[in-house]
Amino acid sequence: MMYLDTDIIVYAIENHPDYGVRCKEILQKIQDKKLKACSSFLVLIELINVLVKLNKLLESPELDIRKNIEAVTSLPIIWLDISVPVLERASEYEYVFPELTMFT
Repeated sequence: MMYLDTDIIVYAIENHPDYGVRCKEILQKIQDKKLKACSSFLVLIELINVLVKLNKLLESPELDIRKNIEAVTSLPIIWLDISVPVLERASEYEYVFPELTMFT
């Protein structure tokens, strides 16, 4: 079983030039149940924050945050500590990002 961290999801969503294809393959293997994965609800919170940041940097089209989160949560992943009320509450907040060189 592998631990699915935020970077794999983000690289797949943003079509990262070096890692995007491989990350999409990993997510597809999870979807097809060829690879078992677990993750934490903290990954979802981090993913929301990264997508918000990316949307601020993109001129258009914006990434559909709800659609991407729904796609990730529909994967057959073992969520180690997911709590729907906690996730809903966390998604109400906007994280203020420090300047990050990887996004500039």
